Amino acid sequence: LELAGGLLQLEAIAQTFDIRERTVLSKGDNLNTTFWERKGSTSTFSAPAYLLRLFGIHQRFHRYVPRFDYLPGKSNVLADAFSLLQVFLHRVRSGELAANGDQVRARSAEDYLRSVAQTFLSVGKEDPRLNSACDIDFRINRMLAAWKKIDPPPKRVKPIPIAVVRRLCEIAEALPPDSHHLRAIADMIIIAFFYLLRPGEYTDSPSDTTPFTFGDVQIFSGPRRLDLSSATKEELLRATSASLTFTNQKNGVPGEVIRLGRTGDPFCCPTLAIIRR
Repeated sequence: LELAGGLLQLEAIAQTFDIRERTVLSKGDNLNTTFWERKGSTSTFSAPAYLLRLFGIHQRFHRYVPRFDYLPGKSNVLADAFSLLQVFLHRVRSGELAANGDQVRARSAEDYLRSVAQTFLSVGKEDPRLNSACDIDFRINRMLAAWKKIDPPPKRVKPIPIAVVRRLCEIAEALPPDSHHLRAIADMIIIAFFYLLRPGEYTDSPSDTTPFTFGDVQIFSGPRRLDLSSATKEELLRATSASLTFTNQKNGVPGEVIRLGRTGDPFCCPTLAIIRR
């Protein structure tokens, strides 16, 4: 790859400048590539041999004298920073370095790059994305902006309006007393609408989720927390609020507690839905 890049660089110079009868200096931080370029040949029949032959043809056609020098990595600021990040972004975008192996959108590639920067910062190094003005480098921004233009628009998921939940509650309240399964589904929807408002990370499934347990539920009568193992039905029905403890979240805040009081509705109420369940 480095060898092919060196050949493309020489071609770009030949197309831009008149290099006939001139010496062209190329520098790189890859020792193997530098040695191959200086020697002009290799003992194998692999890709480097064909690339080196193209080097020779290119030099004769454009009539220049090539010179290849080694540039240590610490001195090669351009290659160590932005060009390497651009290669990384391209490989992530194409799916070569993506988690699932599929092509990703520009925003996902940007998230990968942000993770790399956070890793640098976590060990006391500078953010490799920033230029001397402490802004994201123009070349990186230009790559991401171009990808965002060709990516399809994101599929927005519209929130469920409260009118849908109210209508569901009306239907559930009118169900026969023995419709326990349907009433339980209605209560789960009420709890999810008021407490979760997010996809089902807290449902019990084989994937990496954290389902709610009985210990994550708290019910209160005023300031007093009820003992769910010994509270009577009458005490539970007189409860004024209920809370759920989120033991794990995407935002990295474990143990967050969300507590909601009664809504005043005899059925469409998160506290009553938890009590009924």
